[in-house]
This record gives sequence, structure tokens and C-alpha cells, in this order.
Amino acid sequence: MKNSIKIQEKTGWVIPTVNFHFIEECNYRCVFCYANYPANRKKEILSDDEKMALIEQIGKDGRFRKINFAGGEPFLYERLLDLVRCAKQHGLETSIVTNFSLLTQETLSKYVGYLDILGLSIDSLDPEILIKHGRYEGGIPDDLQDNILAIAEFCHQNGIMVKVNTVVTQANRYEILARFVNQLRAFRWKILQVNIVPGLVPKKAYPLRVPEEEFYAYVEANRPYIDSSKTEIVVETERLMQSSYLMINPYGEFEFRDDENRLHQSRKILEVGVEEALREVHTDYQRFLERGGEYRVSEVRAKG
Repeated sequence: MKNSIKIQEKTGWVIPTVNFHFIEECNYRCVFCYANYPANRKKEILSDDEKMALIEQIGKDGRFRKINFAGGEPFLYERLLDLVRCAKQHGLETSIVTNFSLLTQETLSKYVGYLDILGLSIDSLDPEILIKHGRYEGGIPDDLQDNILAIAEFCHQNGIMVKVNTVVTQANRYEILARFVNQLRAFRWKILQVNIVPGLVPKKAYPLRVPEEEFYAYVEANRPYIDSSKTEIVVETERLMQSSYLMINPYGEFEFRDDENRLHQSRKILEVGVEEALREVHTDYQRFLERGGEYRVSEVRAKG
């Protein structure tokens, strides 16, 4: 595949955000999650030192602006703070996407000055819907909303920007979540059409599929309740997600999903270098722009 792909970085068309799925483990079991990695590759997972070395290479490369730490659940990793610090030291804007179940203000206080964006995965406030999605561990706490609000308020007081990610499915497509997003004062609300990847998700996830028209109906039903002067709604259909994300998997390989939802990987970045590995993946920069991926932390902060 690598010989047929036109290298884009020389003309500045490389997607400037890297999503580093550095951890497999998660304490939730979201039925539509496609971050499922084969058991026979366990021995290839990057060591702690290799994770640091990879982040250093990404930072020194000069073509990437932001690194988003994802999983799995990032806060299960004991050295997450070291990764975030490393990224910041090498000039990268930093972001973490979390299910926030393990997050306390005490933990978050250690990230002040190093973390730019905290992304909160919030699909619903309804316990029954959360259970259908698999976003729970042992039960939904009664003070769930208060906990999320406290985390968001801590972020606002300490220079960490708040983003919300919501996956829309058949289970939650009638819910009005916008009022709660307003309370969180998120600068972005990313609303995603559930992406059912064949072969990587269980069959029980298939009934959660939402046609595009129903997905857009959810967006438009929620839009009137959002304060657009503070929160930007970012809408991502299945089509927009495909080929518009540049990912790194737990083995240190670039990954992307093509328009047929097929997964492609490069060789290991630490072995061949960033530039050579980039030649082996193809991402759609225009689609990245279309889904609102191009923004700078400093510019968003300046707007207040």
C-alpha cells in the first residue's frame, strides 16, 4: 500500500493531531468500542520508555501540534502524567479523553500546567442508557452529575479546557443532553454517530446503529439549548470519521480507517521513523477540516 500513497507532509497536509491509543485496558465495556486489540500482539505493546521515546519523536518532528491520549481508559495508566509532561516539554498541545470514572480533583490537580484539554465521554445522564452502552462498572453513582460538574469547575479554575464527546445510538437519540453540556461550559461538544465496525464489536452492538437522518435529528433537537457563544457543536458522521483521524496504536504504529472501515497500519514508528511510517498511511486532510479538527488551544483560550 505504501507505494501507492502520495506523501502529504511535504506540502503541509498532514493531520496535525495524533490520537495515541497507548493503553488497551478499560474499566468500562462500551459495546460499540472498536479499540479491541488481538491477544497475540500483547508482547508488542510499547514499554514505558518506548512510549516516552515515541512522544519525543512526534514532538521533534515539527508537523504535529496536538497529541490526544486515549485508550482504553488513560487514567488506568500509572505513568500518564509522565506522558503528558513529556508531550508538553516537546511543544505539543495536550489532551486526554476519559470516561472520568477514576478521576478526582486531587488527581487532576497534578496535571495543572501540563494538560490543555480534558475530554469527557458523556453519552447520557440516564442510568438505563448508560448500562445499554456499557458505560458503567458495578452501577451508576447517584451523584454522577455532581461529580462531572465538580471536575469541570476544577478545570475552569485551573486553566484546563473542557470538551464533551457524545456517541449517538438508538438508545439515546431522543435525549436532550445540551442543557447539561451548557452547565459544564465545554468549549466543544463533539457529537458522533455511533460507528459499528464489523469484526471488532459484538453483535449486540448492531441494534444501536443510527441512520444519518436520525443522527442529525438528535443534533438539531439539542442545538437550540446550547449557548453557541461558548460551546461549538462539532458533528461527526461515520463518513467524516473515516480517514480523518491519525492514530497511533499500543504497538507504536500509525493507524487509519479507510472509507470501507478497514484498518491499516504502518510499520513501527520507533523502528522506521516518523516520516517513513507516515508514507504507509493515508488520511484525508480535507475531511479533517470538515469535521472541525483544525483549531489551536491558544486561539480558543484567547476567545475566552
